[in-house]
Amino acid sequence: MIVNKWHKFVFIHIPKTAGTSIRQSFGGLWGQDKKATNRKTKHETVLQFMEAYEERTGNDKEILEDYRFVAFVRNPWDRFRSLHRYLLLNQNRNHLNTPENLNDFVGILNDVPEWAKNIRSLRPQSDFIEGVDPIIGRFETIEQDFRSICDILNLGKKLNLSHENGSRDIDVKDPRILDKVSRSRRESYTAESIALIGKHYRKDIEMFGYKADGGALLEETGLRRTGR
Repeated sequence: MIVNKWHKFVFIHIPKTAGTSIRQSFGGLWGQDKKATNRKTKHETVLQFMEAYEERTGNDKEILEDYRFVAFVRNPWDRFRSLHRYLLLNQNRNHLNTPENLNDFVGILNDVPEWAKNIRSLRPQSDFIEGVDPIIGRFETIEQDFRSICDILNLGKKLNLSHENGSRDIDVKDPRILDKVSRSRRESYTAESIALIGKHYRKDIEMFGYKADGGALLEETGLRRTGR
């Protein structure tokens, strides 16, 4: 999460939505509220942020009523596949129980095992923005939407979107793991998996206007508000 006192905005970093790139860009702006966030707040939900804001900063949280909240979202089926690859890359350190097969991994949504319960990226994207009506950009149109958001926030034309990837920080040389990741990229979802992801992330799909064949519905591309 990024909180900027000068430009009065809060960036909500939903996991696996290119948030690392956006945080890198917004993080270089003058006016960061360093009391409001720390390393542990990277993927904090709005409700968690609001609950801790006064204790962290010593300020009344009512001042946030003048702030704009911003978030990026991603097609749930694409996001889930990205999470699978990320966990496979981390197998040397964590998540040793991650199923190698993509569709087997989808199966954990039926009954999330203990080892996966703390994986924030499994949470619906709508959980992270509950409590506010943010400006929503899309992973699928990130360049265009990032520029539009910068215009709305009056950040100027010189702010460029960084191209970072949290997975690149993982130095994996084990050919067996790299082979698993490669196979995950090539695998296709079964009809059962498509339906299960659709059921589990139904609120995201309805709120953000996504469908299973990738990308957003044509009539709902571009920036939007949740309308809550």
